[in-house]
Amino acid sequence: AQAENVALLGALTARHGVFGVLGNHEYYAGARGWAQAFGDLGIHVLHNTHQVVQLERGHLVVVGLADYAESRFGGDAPDLQQALKGAPEEAVRILLMHQPRGASAHDSVDVQLSGHTHGGQMFFLHPILAYFNDGFVRGLYREEALQLYVSPGTGLWGGFACRIGVPAEITRIVLRAPAVRYDAVASSSGE
Repeated sequence: AQAENVALLGALTARHGVFGVLGNHEYYAGARGWAQAFGDLGIHVLHNTHQVVQLERGHLVVVGLADYAESRFGGDAPDLQQALKGAPEEAVRILLMHQPRGASAHDSVDVQLSGHTHGGQMFFLHPILAYFNDGFVRGLYREEALQLYVSPGTGLWGGFACRIGVPAEITRIVLRAPAVRYDAVASSSGE
């Protein structure tokens, strides 16, 4: 039944692969089954590990962490240090982590993509969700060199099966290499 619920995700394609992580609700409802279902659909489920993607001009490291909920079910806690073992240092690093909390400590990655909060789901719940997620609820945040994007997603939390003032969103993130800048340096020799 789980595979039927997510079958449309099998239509996702990407030149360098489709990656994902499990969230808290997968752990409430049989995480192994969900991981298998996603894997059968061609989604690389990352669990405290990374995948190096070869690009035309270098590498990209996609990192995926376990969800905080997993440790409550006898599994692993999120472990960024473990996930980055063997990853190239010079590569851009993108972290997939279901919950945004803790992002301030992820200074060894460049971009973090999260969800979990449903964008607040109802505008008046925003302060409560912010409190439990280190202030991160929806949109783009900058934490030092890290850029964090928290997607409100399309789903609903079953406890409140509606959205009020928080539209659903399918987020498209486009990564672009930074423009190379050449600074003119005056030569003291007059050349």
